[in-house]
Amino acid sequence: MSLTGQRTTADPSGATQTIRDVAKRIYNVEEGYNNRDAALTVLLNKLPGTRRVVKNTKFECFEEATRVRAGTCPGGADTVITTLTFDSTFGAQMEAGDIVYVPSTGERIQLQAVNTATYTATQCIRNMGAAMGGVEGTATAVIAATAEIKLAGIGFGEGTTAPPARSTLPEASYNFVQIFKQTTNMSGTLEQVALYGEPNTLEHRTKAMMDFMKVKINNAFWYGARREGTDLNGKPIRHTGGVFQHLKANNSLIADGVLTMKVLDAFAEKIFENGSDRRYLFGGLRFASCLDNLPRASVRVNDGVTSFGTDMREVKTNKGTFVFVLDNKIFEGEMATKVPALDLDSKTVQYAYLQNRDLTLKTHVESKKDDEAENLVFGEIGLYMYGYGLDHTLAASTGAQRGLHGLLYTNQTSWTY
Repeated sequence: MSLTGQRTTADPSGATQTIRDVAKRIYNVEEGYNNRDAALTVLLNKLPGTRRVVKNTKFECFEEATRVRAGTCPGGADTVITTLTFDSTFGAQMEAGDIVYVPSTGERIQLQAVNTATYTATQCIRNMGAAMGGVEGTATAVIAATAEIKLAGIGFGEGTTAPPARSTLPEASYNFVQIFKQTTNMSGTLEQVALYGEPNTLEHRTKAMMDFMKVKINNAFWYGARREGTDLNGKPIRHTGGVFQHLKANNSLIADGVLTMKVLDAFAEKIFENGSDRRYLFGGLRFASCLDNLPRASVRVNDGVTSFGTDMREVKTNKGTFVFVLDNKIFEGEMATKVPALDLDSKTVQYAYLQNRDLTLKTHVESKKDDEAENLVFGEIGLYMYGYGLDHTLAASTGAQRGLHGLLYTNQTSWTY
């Protein structure tokens, strides 16, 4: 082709001759699945003592609760009644010689003969020591129905025989490891073709695959349900139970959705009954905005944990410290109204993996006869979460024996302040 006069950008032979200005990397609006997209999984792999090697696909834990130290008197009692019936939990564990205190009246009562099968104590000494005034044996106030009672020790007569032994039985809870697999596959030809944004296309696609596998594991740790069965081919398959399946106690509904320091204080009164003095709160962007509007004196950045990929805000109270972890991918949409609190410092929440089966990348697993390149990432991984586990009879308990973890939530469409 002949051209007379000035050449312009319209003259070269179509767009194919013009060198394209292409960015060196392929941009992802979610920025490569950084640590915020799998905050729980990242923390469990970074915090000391939160990784556990298991030697079976089913991993268990025995948990034992301290004997109860309080209860109720469901039917109440008149001032001269000497036969008292207690709630089933306290009544099944009481002993002859126990002394109980009634906070609502100030009365002390000694239980002289007990029947743990019927939760009944007989020949009780009412108004023990005449501590209420009046005379011993007759109370000066009626015990109201469902009145609270507190264990106030135990006493025996001089020269008496030792009482029968009492103890509690440990209870087992369990979970499963789950097999995670994913591959990246391309033709041998494409592996050698130069592409914009992918100087090594197999490496690029493998990294994207592994990043998203981290997301899948993280989501399973939150949403998963414990299950054992068979797949469509009749092969054994197991699924790990996630955090939300475990959260049965310390659940606080904030009906109006307004987050205030008073709300966190009330939640803290539940959540810090047992366990460590720190709870990790996981929430989304909207909850983070509400947290930003709490009194600034109570909220600060914890510089010691910024290396996990996200700044963490601490809210300090006299009961314990809340550490807020932003996970705007798990806690968005309908899930944005939920804020779990996990006691990670007690080591009762861990990343468990079957021995020699932690998340692993195997490269070039393709058959040698096939003209392709295939990489495989796999792992057999589960959530270790106790305090209490899924099967413990106290999993939904309240009061002195309540569990370590909890959930702050609202039935409004979002949090506000």
